[in-house]
Amino acid sequence: MAPRKKPNASKAATRSSPIDPNEAEAKKLMAALKKHKASLSAEMGKTARLTRRHELKKEELKQRIAKMGLSMKEKEKKHLKKMEKLKEETRKAQQYLEQIQVQAAATEPDLDKKLTKELKTLNRNREKCGPAIRRQLAEAVAARGEPFEWQLCEICIEPYDKGTHAPRTFACGHTVCDECHASILRNNWRPVCPFDRIYVSNTEHHHGSKTNIVLSELCE
Repeated sequence: MAPRKKPNASKAATRSSPIDPNEAEAKKLMAALKKHKASLSAEMGKTARLTRRHELKKEELKQRIAKMGLSMKEKEKKHLKKMEKLKEETRKAQQYLEQIQVQAAATEPDLDKKLTKELKTLNRNREKCGPAIRRQLAEAVAARGEPFEWQLCEICIEPYDKGTHAPRTFACGHTVCDECHASILRNNWRPVCPFDRIYVSNTEHHHGSKTNIVLSELCE
């Protein structure tokens, strides 16, 4: 009979040695800890990136606020500068106006004297030359055989005189006799000049137009 083969001592030891439950739990805990550390590291990296981004945004916002504040200060500075310039221009204008008023007050008596003197001279010359001019005009009309057109009212074709056909001039410059002028004002709600259709002013409407001095002086 053949001898029985002895079993392998190492295999027998392996099969016979039991697994330590504490060691298995420790390995399990180490794996979980490793996984947790990896997750924590990833979260910390994410938090760091978010923090960095937040800091950049915060710095950008800070710069924008500073820039806006600087812009507002610049605008305020320019506005104040414009206001100062305007105040200075107003002050100079006021000074100039006061100077003009002082000069006008100083020259007013002299001006009134000059105007009075000129008016007296004009009246003397008119009284002196008027008869001669009217005489020459009468001779020219007699030689012509009829009045000149400017001596007649363009509406009624009557010669201008110092009575009902006195020459009246509208503000636009056209002249008609007093009778036609009164008829225009009386018969129209909004009277107009019959030649250029320009409205007669309220002053003319209520107080009448001015006399044409030149034509009036040439009337007999």
